[in-house]
Amino acid sequence: MPAQLQLPRRQHVKVQRTLTLAAASGHAPRERPQQRRPRMLAARSPTTTSPTTTSDPPSSGHNGQRVYMAKASDVIMGRYTVRGGIGFGMYGTVVRAEDNVTGTIVAIKVLHRDDDLHTDDGGEERMYEKILLGCNPHVTLFAQVFGSGNHNGFHCIVFELCHCTLYDVIQGYSGLMPLPATHIVEIAYQLVKGVQYLHSLHIVHTDIKLDNIGLKLQDTVKIQWLDPATGFLDKKVLVTSQIRILDLGNAVELQGRGVAHGRIGAFGYRAPEVVLGLPWSYPVDCFGMGCVIAELYLGHNLFNPDIEGDREYLAAVERLLGAFPADFAREVEIRHPGHFSFSDKASVEFPPLGTLLAAADYVEAMRRLERIQPLAALVHNALGFDFLCSLLCADPVQRATTETAAKHKYFDSMITVDWN
Repeated sequence: MPAQLQLPRRQHVKVQRTLTLAAASGHAPRERPQQRRPRMLAARSPTTTSPTTTSDPPSSGHNGQRVYMAKASDVIMGRYTVRGGIGFGMYGTVVRAEDNVTGTIVAIKVLHRDDDLHTDDGGEERMYEKILLGCNPHVTLFAQVFGSGNHNGFHCIVFELCHCTLYDVIQGYSGLMPLPATHIVEIAYQLVKGVQYLHSLHIVHTDIKLDNIGLKLQDTVKIQWLDPATGFLDKKVLVTSQIRILDLGNAVELQGRGVAHGRIGAFGYRAPEVVLGLPWSYPVDCFGMGCVIAELYLGHNLFNPDIEGDREYLAAVERLLGAFPADFAREVEIRHPGHFSFSDKASVEFPPLGTLLAAADYVEAMRRLERIQPLAALVHNALGFDFLCSLLCADPVQRATTETAAKHKYFDSMITVDWN
């Protein structure tokens, strides 16, 4: 019997996709880390599990008939030979495979066969088809879908393989951090233009985060990097900063009034209007982009992953970015009273009114909030700071659109070099 592959996994906060307004309670239960959706298209590079590994994939809580159990040299759809594992999550298993016709390496997402997940098997493919029909040059900013089919009753989607994601880079992949400022600008511009194209098609990605932005190539060169404290050091930098926007599986087409409701996005990238249970639209993607770009600067999470509940998250947003706009806070109070107090400015009520400050549930939360530094103290590039503030504005009405973001002076540094 062929050996089974051991698929690497990382804990992740589950994306909740409800269609009803989320009640923004005073101290909502913490979102417990759940098995994350697989990182669709990015290979784990040198540490990817070998096809000869004999241990089983991680348990998903489903029986073997509902979850694809990757096996060494398994041939998917009669064409793709499995060469390694990429990820395993609540929606599917992702493997690296070789196309026996072309010899290229691809990523294949094998969706779980589970009616309880309410997944739309063809949704991601339809989104990519719509992107292609737009005939826009920015279609190259999205990971290509090569095809789909069935393997032993499992729906499979074949993707272009990226070599790592920005999450991997932040975690120390190949020693690329800190990224050169020019690469951060280039990645930011590509991300803005890609999401701008999505929005022009009335599509909201809803899940912009480090995990969902892949690097097209992992090739690096070694340079001499000046560290003011120690002098010149060897440093690896990317040959190219080309990206691919991944995972359209949660993308939403906006119809009619152009707004939607419900819980979307990953913790730490979720826009305030979603947290507050308000209707949301295209600006949720802009907030997610702001978080991603800030994390490229900082080299770590913008929001502490230990934050417990929505109210603490809102207080962290306030601590990091400043007071919520008063008009926005008053609108929230009309819909969901008790979130803000007003004096000379709007302030998040945390802990909620009627709670003892010394209550055990809030002691650690208050300590976490005290440790948060304002974004202005963390980002020292003036244009970069202004650009981030425009994307991270708490009020979606005042938040920069992709059109205005693409024209920001932050991108003026990307000049055209005349080689003549």
